[in-house]
Amino acid sequence: MKRAKCLRLAALALGGAVLLSGCVTRTEPAVSTQVFVMDTIMSLELWELVNLAIPMLILLLLQVVLAYIFANFICFPLMGRDYDAAMISCGLIGFGMGSTSNAIANMDAVSAKYAYSKTPYFVVPIVGALFIDFINIFIIFGFIGFLQ
Repeated sequence: MKRAKCLRLAALALGGAVLLSGCVTRTEPAVSTQVFVMDTIMSLELWELVNLAIPMLILLLLQVVLAYIFANFICFPLMGRDYDAAMISCGLIGFGMGSTSNAIANMDAVSAKYAYSKTPYFVVPIVGALFIDFINIFIIFGFIGFLQ
């Protein structure tokens, strides 16, 4: 028992593969990520961010309210007022709160409680990850041209 534990710890320290309950797991990416997160958190100077707490909370509240209003009163009716429209609106709220992965997490939570729907799982990631990037190019160039 102790020998297996020592071998696991040695493999973990060297970034090798570890056998956990029948599957081989690479530990190097996990260890690297944990070291990066630890270093980032330890280097934060939170006392310098105290003055920004209230403005950040106000912006977060406004973002949540505006995402809800947009999804409820614009996206949901335009998508057809059915379950697929509700799931796409849910994905839109997740996308508005961060990224495509948030949209998928929101849709996962709703589909786990109610029912699965194929169309939103196809539409939301494509629009969130692909089309938005192409549209942002034109928006950025438009603003650059406007500012010059």
